[in-house]
Parts: sequence; structure tokens; C-alpha cells
Amino acid sequence: MGRTLNEIAYYYLTSVKQFSDDKTADIRLVKSWVRTSRAIWIRNTLNKNGTVPEEFIQDLGVITLEVVDQSDVGLDSGFKILRTVKQIPTMIDTKHEPTIVRIGPGTTRSASYKFISYHRVPFIGNGRFNNTTIFSFIKNKYIYILSKDDGILTPGMRKITVRGVLEDPTEAASFVKADGTLCYTELSEYPISEYLIGYMKNTIISIDFNILVNAAEDEKNNARDDVQLQVPKSVQKQNSGGEEEQQ
Repeated sequence: MGRTLNEIAYYYLTSVKQFSDDKTADIRLVKSWVRTSRAIWIRNTLNKNGTVPEEFIQDLGVITLEVVDQSDVGLDSGFKILRTVKQIPTMIDTKHEPTIVRIGPGTTRSASYKFISYHRVPFIGNGRFNNTTIFSFIKNKYIYILSKDDGILTPGMRKITVRGVLEDPTEAASFVKADGTLCYTELSEYPISEYLIGYMKNTIISIDFNILVNAAEDEKNNARDDVQLQVPKSVQKQNSGGEEEQQ
């Protein structure tokens, strides 16, 4: 069984004994380091080989769609398309494309919709064999569903499932699965591999913790210097009086 985000963060904290009392590094700060390091590593790895490991993928459950005018995405008005009623979390982007694994009907057994970039939207369905294809794309963090064949986008088509690699996995907490349970809670397994947990440990301890320690030490030294530079008022008066007598 995988670890929760809390377990990973405390693992890093207790790995460095001087921080185990949480006075220097707040657990929330360590969690932010985990999220940032994870996102950077996944982005770099996917840009190299393009393969998305299953342990990084999250399910956003079943998302409701609503009908909107095409002008919502800069197309000619008067035509209707479907849009998710809520914005989806930011997906890790690779080579300017979000890591969407699936956008499809509410039943996962059905074929997924073809995902394209927003810039290709004006040209969809112009090919000889794709005029009945259902396309999906993201704009302003909303998912849109459209097709040249208006008959495909039936009134009953109001639910989709979405899977992908989220930049911040905790943002899945506001989405619900088909069985009514939340897609993410504090007790959920964090979407990360054991290898990456060990790999990030060295980076976080050697870089993030060290920066924090040095900053704290500099602040302490500055405070000590400030104390040394502060001259008591009684001494200031004595010096002032002595200078007057010498004059």
C-alpha cells in the first residue's frame, strides 16, 4: 500500500533529526516541497519518454456537463457545445500539452473522446473520416466536448470521466467518484512511486532543508549582530557628557 502525503512529509522531517520537532520546518512547507519536486520530476521524465506510469494517474470521477454557446471559446455564436460545470485541476503539462489520459463517457467501458489542443478546434471534423468524431479540449481549465455532427451531442450526454496527472494531487478532493466517495482525502494514497519518494528525499534534504537552515541561521546571526550594535542609552549619555567636557 502506498503512503499518504502526510506520511511522506513526516518521513522527510524525521529523516533529519534536528527538524523532527517541527519548529524549523512546518509540515505544510514540507508538503509543498513534495508537490513541487514531484511535478518537476514527472514533467522532465515524461518529456523524455512520454510514458505515464499508472501510479501517477488520478481519477476525477464523474463530472457533469452543461450546454454553452460556442462563443464561450471564441467560435461563431449560435452553435451549442458541452462544457464541464466546474473547472478541473491543472494537469502537468509536457511539451505544451496537459497529461490527459482519458476524457470519455460516464461509463469507462466506452471509448474515450479524442483530446486535442484548443488551437486545433477551428479545424475539427473537416477531414474525410472524422466528421462524426467527438472531440475534447481544455480552455480556461474547463473541458469542452464538441463534434461536427450535432446529433452525437444528445441531451442524455451530460456526464464524462476524466483521468490524468494532476500538478497538485490534493485538488482532486473536490471531485466525486461514481459511488459517491471523494476522489481524494488526507487518507488517500499519494500518486507517487516509492522510487520517487527516495529520490526526492535526497533533493529535499540537501537543497530545501539546507536553504531553510541557512536562512534561519543568517536571521539568528543578524539578530545577534543587531544586539551587539545597540548601544545602551546610559552609555550614550556618558559619551555625550564626556565629549562636552573635552570641548
